[in-house]
Amino acid sequence: HIISSQEAGNCWTVKTDGSCGFEVTTPAIRATENNFEKLYRIIKSFRQSIAGTHIINRACGLHVHFPIREFNNNQIRNLINTFRSYEDVLLSLQPASRHTNYYTERIKNNGNLAQCLESHTFSAAHIPITSHYCGLSFNRYSQRKTIEIRYGAGSIRERKIVNWAQTLLYLIEHAKRTENVVYHDNASLDDLKSLIRETTTNSWLDRRKVGLCCWLQRRYTELNNSERNEGE
Repeated sequence: HIISSQEAGNCWTVKTDGSCGFEVTTPAIRATENNFEKLYRIIKSFRQSIAGTHIINRACGLHVHFPIREFNNNQIRNLINTFRSYEDVLLSLQPASRHTNYYTERIKNNGNLAQCLESHTFSAAHIPITSHYCGLSFNRYSQRKTIEIRYGAGSIRERKIVNWAQTLLYLIEHAKRTENVVYHDNASLDDLKSLIRETTTNSWLDRRKVGLCCWLQRRYTELNNSERNEGE
């Protein structure tokens, strides 16, 4: 788990998990350039320390938490529509085991949510996502005003983890800054790259646009032109 909110303590923790045996959870990490560099170094050190072992398999997931306490109802509607539009693209960047995984339920398969989004009285307080296992989970929103993004496959590859988290951050920034995001069901990888290029954050993240777009293309090509390596 990568926690980008104030819901965790100050230490990395390792604890048991019912689905994959154990999980590693980060402390709350502010989304700054320096903190992402630290995250990169820590994961790299961890990977090197367990070299030769095989602890990542298809039972593992990479879950990223973000705070959205300051999002209003329209921004939350935008957030859901953004991830609903791009979830097929996000899953194309993951091993095949994540595509029909019980722990990554697709937003677009939730008819109640679609009906709620189309309502003129949409309210974040009544989002009908009750499953903790939705790819975009609001399970902890009412208590902590955070979301959990669960599409990612487990990994100990530092570059993949950091790039994935920053890609998700761009989607969230897009939802926050765009007046009205309309759902469309034919989004492509090129559309995702365009979203990143066109979303201005006025921060260090803008310098990551070229690198992220190149990584997205390499990742997509790697997974769709060869066998999908679970957990890589």
